Amino acid sequence: MSYLFESLGRGLVTHLTSIFDAQLPSCAGDDRESLLDRLAQAPTSLDLLMRLGRVELRAGATAEARAAFERAAAEHPAARDPQLGLACVYAELGDLTRERSALRAARKCDPRDPAIAFATGLWHERSGAIEAARSSYRKALALCPRLRNAYERLAAIALHQHQLDEALACYQELADLAPDDLDVLLTLGTLYLENQRPNDAAEQFQMALLVEPDCDERALPTNLEIDAGGEDDRIAALERVVAEYPDLALYRVRLADLYARVGEDDAALQNYQAALAVKPNFLEATVKLGTQHLRNGRLIAAAQSFNQATELNDRLTLAFVGLGVAQWDAGAPAEARATFDLAASVEPSSTLLLSETARLHFNACDSGAFEREEPDADSFRGDSRVEWTLEDVIQRHRRALAARRGHAELSYRYGVLLRQAGRQRQAMDAFRQAVEAVPTFTKAHVRLGVSEREHGNDVQGIDHFRRALQHDRAQVAAQYGLAVLFTQPNRFQMAIDTCDADGSPTEHCRQNLDLMLQNVGLLDRVAATWRGLCDLSADADDLIQRRREALAGKA
Repeated sequence: MSYLFESLGRGLVTHLTSIFDAQLPSCAGDDRESLLDRLAQAPTSLDLLMRLGRVELRAGATAEARAAFERAAAEHPAARDPQLGLACVYAELGDLTRERSALRAARKCDPRDPAIAFATGLWHERSGAIEAARSSYRKALALCPRLRNAYERLAAIALHQHQLDEALACYQELADLAPDDLDVLLTLGTLYLENQRPNDAAEQFQMALLVEPDCDERALPTNLEIDAGGEDDRIAALERVVAEYPDLALYRVRLADLYARVGEDDAALQNYQAALAVKPNFLEATVKLGTQHLRNGRLIAAAQSFNQATELNDRLTLAFVGLGVAQWDAGAPAEARATFDLAASVEPSSTLLLSETARLHFNACDSGAFEREEPDADSFRGDSRVEWTLEDVIQRHRRALAARRGHAELSYRYGVLLRQAGRQRQAMDAFRQAVEAVPTFTKAHVRLGVSEREHGNDVQGIDHFRRALQHDRAQVAAQYGLAVLFTQPNRFQMAIDTCDADGSPTEHCRQNLDLMLQNVGLLDRVAATWRGLCDLSADADDLIQRRREALAGKA
């Protein structure tokens, strides 16, 4: 993750329907056949025509959606919504000219709709008309001063043009709108570093590190009796607390812990999940949810929770790295080194979690868990199945890398596994291969920074920490262009096809392209890691077959 790069992708959308969701009518249970039947009785109904267009658009039937919206526009020429529907259709088709025409028509019908102004800004940005995009985003903010996406796009444009003061101003506004948003605080800290204001950067990183769910306790009255009596008494007391204070995630976790202790799996799961519904980034709850799944044999669910926890812990590590770099730049090397030591103390949790995610994933795959919609917990237990060890997973990655040289994320994962196995020098080599393939690979730079400092190379370690956070203008420009291009699926695919036609190393290009899209926040990192493990499992058929043959021999 790179907060600087992530800011370039924030606010972008690939489908205009996500912008106009409130304006395009739909009802739960809408389907094409029933809507057509109803339209036969009321052929000029604006509501029914719009709902039909929405259903067709969701199904990917752009020609049918266009016909429905055009019919609505013909029947109701003064209505705004048919034009919005047509803009969405043309955006899906990559027809910028007609999309722009539909947006103009919609704006004439409703000149004070901030969503239309924002969508117009996106259109200009995709067309390369940066100043017109800026103007539209500012109009959107004039109509709706709390429109977060508009601030995010203005900041991205400013950063792309190296106008750091303007980017900072936008994120200061975002911090005022959402003072507890970790991503905003961490991005603001990184922007202060870019703007050579290390003291302000340190303050932002410290604020981010203080935004923790355990602050919930301060909101509770001090006279609550929740620790007295036996386990049943404490469960009852905590049930009363969470009923009265449902938004206190920490107490949900404490209640879930008690239920887990007494063997009430369903109740434990319910409360861990309720805590995460309130605070999705609650690391403790995420790890404990994974542990509860593991305790009850749900290997896939456990691996997915640990995968999510890895990402959260990586973010915490990077926050400490950012604070340390800011302290170093502010002329406080002793404080910086202490902070880097804190980052190094947090990092092994990610290493363990990712290694366990990979091991559990392979075990679940080997058990045939992916072939069942609802895996039987008992199928994951017992002595009749050959367990995948950490060494097995390391060898699987080593063999995959031999066939996929230059695959940055695979090299990174291989390095993490080697680090967990205690092979630090080999791990460093793998991380170096990752950053050679993708120089902007933030997590690999962090791991290299920690490793270099462990080997007494303080200067090299700090250099990698800095490279994890700060990037040159050419890198920023390239990542900005990639982010904007990705929002135009047709043009993006054409660019990939051109790469193929030029004889480029397509597979490596595609894999590392995914990583760069993760950098700008347009591909989910947690999901991408999981897909990578699934891909690796799919091409480990020979190993899986060998284990199945071993099982057959034991039967």
